Amino acid sequence: MRGAAAAAVLVLLMLTGMAGSASGAVPAAPPRNPAAGPLQLTLDQLAPGLVTSDGPAELTVTGTLTNTSATAVDGIGLRIQRGDALTAEGQVRDALEGSAAVDAVTPTFTDLPDALAPGGSVPVRITLPFAGPPTTSLALTRPGVYPLLVNVNGAQDGVRARLAAVRTLLAVQSLPGSRPPPVDGAATPFTMLYPIADVPHRLPVVPSEQTTLTDDDLAASFAPGGRLYGLVSTLASRAPAGTPLRAGMCVAVDPELVQTAAAMRDGYVVRTPSGTIPGAGAQAAGRWVDRLSTVLRGSCVLALPQNDADLVSLVRNGAPDLAARAVDDGRAITAATLGTPVLADTLWPADGLIDDATLGRVGIAQDSSSAVLLSADGIAQGRATQTSGVVALEPPAGTPTNTAVTAVITDPLLTEAAAGTTDPGTGAAGTGAPSTSLSGSDGPLSTQDAVGALAFRARAAAAAALGSADRQGPLVLAPPHRWQAEGAGADALLAAAARLLQDGLLAPRALGASVSAGPTRGAPPTAVAYPVRASAAEVPASVVAGLVADRDAVERLRAASTYEPGVGARPADAFDPLLRGLLRGASSAWRGDPGAAAAAAAAVRTRISESSARSGSSSRRAPTRSAPGTRRSCSPWRTGCP
Repeated sequence: MRGAAAAAVLVLLMLTGMAGSASGAVPAAPPRNPAAGPLQLTLDQLAPGLVTSDGPAELTVTGTLTNTSATAVDGIGLRIQRGDALTAEGQVRDALEGSAAVDAVTPTFTDLPDALAPGGSVPVRITLPFAGPPTTSLALTRPGVYPLLVNVNGAQDGVRARLAAVRTLLAVQSLPGSRPPPVDGAATPFTMLYPIADVPHRLPVVPSEQTTLTDDDLAASFAPGGRLYGLVSTLASRAPAGTPLRAGMCVAVDPELVQTAAAMRDGYVVRTPSGTIPGAGAQAAGRWVDRLSTVLRGSCVLALPQNDADLVSLVRNGAPDLAARAVDDGRAITAATLGTPVLADTLWPADGLIDDATLGRVGIAQDSSSAVLLSADGIAQGRATQTSGVVALEPPAGTPTNTAVTAVITDPLLTEAAAGTTDPGTGAAGTGAPSTSLSGSDGPLSTQDAVGALAFRARAAAAAALGSADRQGPLVLAPPHRWQAEGAGADALLAAAARLLQDGLLAPRALGASVSAGPTRGAPPTAVAYPVRASAAEVPASVVAGLVADRDAVERLRAASTYEPGVGARPADAFDPLLRGLLRGASSAWRGDPGAAAAAAAAVRTRISESSARSGSSSRRAPTRSAPGTRRSCSPWRTGCP
């Protein structure tokens, strides 16, 4: 009797929160995916994220079940089920897409006692032992990475079906209570990129103008509980300087973000449809950028291009100078704002993809060696593909013979898992039943797929003896630049990575060490590959054409202005911020969204016009002659100044 009770699935329902109860209905939140079905299952915890010998002996899942339809649902039952261990990369990709079979172990459903009325919500907590009979446990017998499904069945209008589901990956490093399996051979070298970035929020200004933002979203993100606050706090607590995990990490910083935070601390305004209003995040922004500077001291820091510009689109559409400015200014601004050196001559383009022309323009330093972080999808490969390593790149046409460029390959499977997806999966192969992807959700579960994919790669490398001394490395986990994980999600991923390091499956490899070591001696150079899908997603040529026209207008104003030392702003102080501001319209944040790119470019154009008109008006009011021995102020836009 005691054993049966311990093995049973336990579902704890806070029935007082259910619609139709004595305490009243709980308003339903808008569904994340309205097409997923009449019920919406939102999970906020899955523990443990990585199953280990010294961890809990059961899986615990908590969340909320909401009826998003206009009809009551009764006969609701929940269960956690799994598929077989994944043994090939294609199977992992199927699992990430939601098409992997998850019916290898299907424990008995546990029923809810009451119907769920329209708009009603009920908190759910499910626990399930890892080992035991398949009717009352996950029946795990060996380590591996498994597709997992939290399945909700119910009846609506008398028809019973799957009405909601959430799928993810469950990584089992070792079974609870067992001895961890030995690791054969050397650990796999491992590097993790840790992006701290956001979409552009700042509009360009000229000297003496107050910092102006398009919205005040950063105020909440910089404050405790916000996404950017959580990323920095997690980095400090989970991977402090001097730990093995930090040794293998490189923090990729958005120069526009840190410069915006530094500008906000002195006060700023937010542009709204009804006018400008004071910003609310000055103190939070100042504290955030100060803490980031402290946390990064002595660490590997990689600067993204300014505004994380779409470099390929700029080069292809007549603005290579803006692309070069984005790269060079991005490094200088990051180093100056944070007070820390950044990796020199190392570029991480958007999506880890670049073409030959852009590589030649901005990816190769003259008279020295350079490095580019490229997805395995971004290099030309034959039938035998590699997803990790360091390779020499074929120099683009016209490149000086005394330059060299190295590519550090990032793993696209790990990037996909870290990015997540908002598309509904099927939950089980061939069912067509509704399912919600765990990876796009908030909270610690947002990185559960990345934990599973990383464990899969680490285990596969160990099984194939790929961690031997003659193997090229490292295995690089590179989330998207605008990684949407917040503190709890980042903490779950870093905790899993630290455990894989502790268990000897992975070994930290500094990004700078891979760049310095270079490719295997004697290996032939590799050409870059720029996929068609990347071309289709670029910031449109029409948007860049507008930015080129704006650039020319700014340069004409610069040429027409003169400067007297000690009087007014220097030309660089007046015009360079406007040129950098143009990059907001070419940010890779707008890739795949032409409307957003056009709107961002238009907002910048409006600000430049306003600043020009304001400065021109001041110039017209200024005296044309000065009394002997006096100086007159000179607007940076004014022509004919002394």
